[in-house]
Amino acid sequence: MFTTKDNLKRHVSRKHENIEKLYLCDFEGCDRSFKKHQQLKVHQYEHTRVPAFKCNYEGCDKCFCLPSKLKRHEKIHAGYACKVECCSFIGKTWTELLGHKQKHHKEPFVCSACSKNFKRKDTLQAHLKIHDQERNVFVCPRKGCERTYTTSFNLQSHILSFHEQQRNFVCEYSDCRKAFSMKQSLDRHSVVHDPKRQKLKGKRARPKHCLASRLAGYIPPRKPPTAVMSTLSEMLEKAKMSEIKNTTELMEPVVAN
Repeated sequence: MFTTKDNLKRHVSRKHENIEKLYLCDFEGCDRSFKKHQQLKVHQYEHTRVPAFKCNYEGCDKCFCLPSKLKRHEKIHAGYACKVECCSFIGKTWTELLGHKQKHHKEPFVCSACSKNFKRKDTLQAHLKIHDQERNVFVCPRKGCERTYTTSFNLQSHILSFHEQQRNFVCEYSDCRKAFSMKQSLDRHSVVHDPKRQKLKGKRARPKHCLASRLAGYIPPRKPPTAVMSTLSEMLEKAKMSEIKNTTELMEPVVAN
């Protein structure tokens, strides 16, 4: 199936009407033939080792064996123009153009319900849960506490801070000395003292565990180091070899004197 009549017509002409291939390889001993001239030029590179596609820009003598590589190269001369209206920026590379768009033309993510703007899509998606008619909430499991939270992180922070009075992460600024139960909360707070500092550092990938396990204080056992595993494997292998040796000695025939 095709989106335009021209593409359909071109396909029928190449695949169904022209039974005989048009472009023949003229190298001795080669009987390959092709329907496109470009395909023939690409094939002839196997014989000549001379790239057939030359850059068309004046003063550039670079050649390529594939038309796709030539097209990619010519973009260096033409540049990547910004398509935003009234913007004359032309990037030398695609990455440079993306950086320009990110800096100068980045459109905010707008909430359709309250028109609030966000810089990141995931932040907007988290915000949209506020407008849901039915929201999944996490209820504090402690007796007599009816507090609810929209994320497990906030619930865990509440339990550590309010019920267990654990605030081990203290602000390093002498005039502040505020304490928090979660390191992420301290990182967010540190922006108050140093606006140039990033709000949150990159999170390390950690195995996920259910909320019940985390609230109960369950700590999964660590995997043994590679050296320990290697030593354990060697011990098992030696024990196995020793057992085989003892079994072989028992099975040997006894020679009478």
